[in-house]
Amino acid sequence: MSAGQSQLNTSRSKITALQDITYQIQSRNDYNAGYNQFGEDAKRIDVLSNTFPIIFFAVAIMVSLITMSRMATEKREVIGVLRALGYTRFDTMKVFLVYEIFAGVLGSTLGAFLGTSLLPRKIFSAYAANFTIPNFQTPPSPFWISISIILSLICTLIPAILATVIMLKDQPAVLMLPKPSKAGSKVFLERFPFIWHHLSFNYKVTMRNLARYKSRMIMTILGVLGCTALLITGFGIRDSLNGIVDTQYKDIIHYDIIGVYNPVSSDQAIANYKRKVDHLADMKQHASIYYETVTSRPQGTSSNQSISMMVPKSTNNFHDFVNLRNPDTKKALHLSTN
Repeated sequence: MSAGQSQLNTSRSKITALQDITYQIQSRNDYNAGYNQFGEDAKRIDVLSNTFPIIFFAVAIMVSLITMSRMATEKREVIGVLRALGYTRFDTMKVFLVYEIFAGVLGSTLGAFLGTSLLPRKIFSAYAANFTIPNFQTPPSPFWISISIILSLICTLIPAILATVIMLKDQPAVLMLPKPSKAGSKVFLERFPFIWHHLSFNYKVTMRNLARYKSRMIMTILGVLGCTALLITGFGIRDSLNGIVDTQYKDIIHYDIIGVYNPVSSDQAIANYKRKVDHLADMKQHASIYYETVTSRPQGTSSNQSISMMVPKSTNNFHDFVNLRNPDTKKALHLSTN
């Protein structure tokens, strides 16, 4: 016990005798590059997750509204027959209610299963391809699943119920007859005869139908808008990611290897290293630079960004290895001697 205490006291005295001790406080993002990179990837997915579901929900809502309202309208004669046979208004609506509830619950259940198991695993496997992260779990979120089920039921029930309630106000004899077509009306474009008279018959019919069924027109336009936005976003993400690799490693960087040695080594060791490099069979060209990895913390961020700093010994042939250019104008930049 006395020997151990003596060693401890000796170590404490050595620590006390040290001069100019510098302490560094680093977060996990600073000293763990893999952790930091995975966190940045997770942030990107988080940003996308705040945008894509809104578009998906909007498209699904519009499709449900159109489908269910048209289904109720097309069953007009069936509703008239049921009413003529003595069924009450509620009994007549039960057929639509059961169908819509079943469709909404089934679709939400399948969507919740795929959204919490299949899709997250595919995204995770793509972003975690360079990491070893075991025990990946995707627990279901009861809150968001409940919200999606409620929204799906609202979008399937309300349009059909409204359409059915409006039809049930008529007599059964009227319901069993085909629904009269809406009266045609002039469209705004007809006020310009020099344009209207040059249109073909099919174009005129199409424009008049758009004016007659405004709700369908609006829903169709919004649905196509949402689908087009998703397609353009997907192609934009693909083109952005693919272009980075070509720009970085074809247009900007032309070297293949950076060989690093310690500048404070002995002159003999450095000379041996340079001689070894000069005699490499596949070496076409090389240049001497000072290389150091430094960190910088931009304003508004909580983690340091790693920067590879290169200081060439000579700027004469540096452009053979790194092509510097202005990111906005794409014009070539030349290093000064400063």
